[in-house]
Amino acid sequence: MTFSEPVVGVTAADLLINGLPASALSGAAGSNTYTFFFAQPAPGPMQLLFDINHSITDFEGLRFDETAPAASWQYSLVDQLPPTVLIATPAPGATVGALTRMEVTFSEQVQGVDAADLRINGQPASQGNGALAGPYTFEFPQPVNGTVTVTWAAGHEIRDTSPAANLFAGVTWSYLL
Repeated sequence: MTFSEPVVGVTAADLLINGLPASALSGAAGSNTYTFFFAQPAPGPMQLLFDINHSITDFEGLRFDETAPAASWQYSLVDQLPPTVLIATPAPGATVGALTRMEVTFSEQVQGVDAADLRINGQPASQGNGALAGPYTFEFPQPVNGTVTVTWAAGHEIRDTSPAANLFAGVTWSYLL
């Protein structure tokens, strides 16, 4: 945020996104440039505005006008990032003594997950359940000893729940059984 002149009294709580204050602020008091930090908002319409109770003033004591046309903005935040695997249990690359069950948690809420989407050495899982971001639990017959490769079915329809319905790209990993 760059003000037209140096200001003082700026706090993180002064700038709101959809009514929620920033979580942190950087910038030297008396400068005209500050950086506000926020938790990632959900996709959709966003309104940025200053809290009516702020204490931002210039060096002459004139209060920043939060009602001025240039003091608020409206955006539409679009989710363009596809979901990813956040956690897989057992951890990818692990050496395991048995492997008939796996849990997968995605980086965000997803839909369209079917047991057959997860492939163990090319064979679909026999059972699977879960919701939202997970964890999703997949069960499958014990594979043969050696390297076990985990992939996702071509043509799966695992997508995030954003209006963009971003397709999960899939990822491959392996275990030593």
